[in-house]
Amino acid sequence: MTMPSLDTPIGEMRQVRVLFETGKPSEYAVHKDEVARFIEAQTQLHHTPGYNSCAPSKRTAPMALRITASPFRPFGPVWWSTPGLLPEDTDNGATLFDAAAGALIVWADPEFAQDQDIEIYSLEDAEAVWQKAA
Repeated sequence: MTMPSLDTPIGEMRQVRVLFETGKPSEYAVHKDEVARFIEAQTQLHHTPGYNSCAPSKRTAPMALRITASPFRPFGPVWWSTPGLLPEDTDNGATLFDAAAGALIVWADPEFAQDQDIEIYSLEDAEAVWQKAA
């Protein structure tokens, strides 16, 4: 495995969001080539078996309900990213990157998925959807 450098294009990064039964999510920026491994690790830690097998206590970890992934997309500039906060000066604002709009569910607890009637995408299918939307 080669660690991505600080020069890695943002288009190669994915936001991976793990939603726990506590309602609190955790978000990570993960290189697209490492998302599958990361999801596998998160499901082992937070679902099956649901604990850190390397820790002496084998304490139970919070239970994951679903994992979403999405690419970062530029948007803006918008007035609230402009010094002076003037709508007419929007062109001088910052371009921002967001990943929420393209979020697709790439893993879910089977009971949660059935109860919520949600569609789960393979990573390959998700990438195809994101490519079409780009």
